[in-house]
Amino acid sequence: MRTKGIFASIGKMLSYGYILLIVCELAGCGGASSVQSSHSTAPPIPVPLLYILDQNGNLTSIRADGSLQWQHDFTSSWAGQGQFQVVDQTIYVASQSVAALTTSGQQLWTQPLPDRAVALTVRKNVVYVSAGRLLALNARDGSLLWQGDLPITGGPVSQLLLTSSSLLVAGGTTVAAYSLDGKPQWSTDLATNNLGETGDQITALSLVDNVVIARARSMIAAVNIRTGQTIWTRESQVQAMALIQGVLYTMFIDVPDPTVNEHAPTITGLRAIQASTGQQLWQVTTPVNESDTELMTPNGLYQASATSLTAWDLSGKQRWSIPMMTQITQMIVQNNQIFAVAGQQSELLSIDAQTGKQLWKENETEGSGSELQVADHFLWQWNEEDGGVTGHSLQNGSVRWHIATNAIVQMMVAP
Repeated sequence: MRTKGIFASIGKMLSYGYILLIVCELAGCGGASSVQSSHSTAPPIPVPLLYILDQNGNLTSIRADGSLQWQHDFTSSWAGQGQFQVVDQTIYVASQSVAALTTSGQQLWTQPLPDRAVALTVRKNVVYVSAGRLLALNARDGSLLWQGDLPITGGPVSQLLLTSSSLLVAGGTTVAAYSLDGKPQWSTDLATNNLGETGDQITALSLVDNVVIARARSMIAAVNIRTGQTIWTRESQVQAMALIQGVLYTMFIDVPDPTVNEHAPTITGLRAIQASTGQQLWQVTTPVNESDTELMTPNGLYQASATSLTAWDLSGKQRWSIPMMTQITQMIVQNNQIFAVAGQQSELLSIDAQTGKQLWKENETEGSGSELQVADHFLWQWNEEDGGVTGHSLQNGSVRWHIATNAIVQMMVAP
């Protein structure tokens, strides 16, 4: 009886297998070898790695190997300048209008603007743009949510910064706040405190806790984002600035007021300030010139003069200083490695950020006006004025590929 039951089970299994085979053949199923072949021959789907917006209003998507993926023409709504952002797999481009595209280049919608866009930011399905007025658009379809006049004097709004509950705007020497539904909250003109110089412009906004730090060429000010009250100010010619873990690091040139003391010396150096209170934590006096190139990162503070490259840690202690035959004009730090463009011959350098030791040098790069970025195992280099993008090896700086472009307005490496 037991043996008979086993054979009965096997018979059922064979019957089921035969039925499945018939169904599979009727449905056109392939064998195991054909399935394996289709998987091995299917090419990988390339993802866009960088986007380039040029001076003619063309937005181009480039693959990792330097080949063209797609290009979109915005010349019909181009106002000479423009900018874009990539948010949640959607590209938002603003010039004389705002347009939304998928990352495959398909246009979703477009919305004309009352004037040329000078600032753009996107969050939580809302596109905020400054274009003569302040506008908020629905990111899904471009429809207008609200618009308002700008309480700005002395220049157009060139800075937008979102907080959890408000939109901060800055132009000239004025900082203002709107609720996220467009209601004006406060406006503060820093020039009323006799700060800065005539014609000064706020060039950056940084947020820490409930304080916004406004940077202009000749001043820094901290403003309470809830009330608009100025918390602290400092008149200083700011060569470089970075907000790192609540501390404001600056490379400065302090020019004394001759009406107070005409014999007071100019003081230059590095300074660390508690951003929320304005308390100075430390100051290092060192020569700083307007022609220097500076970089401030969580890895350290770096200054390139005409004859040297110097590094400090975040406590103000000098880490190293090395002589330079040609001055560095652009540098970035990635994974404790400095990548820099130097000199009239446009040398591309790699330097150990901890020791100052040169790791490699590549000559005849794309120009001293180059910008640099590291992404996807490449060192990207591009020249905004002359156009052209080059992908370099991170190991030795060798050129992996190069593409020619028009003059570049903005370039972004996709994550």
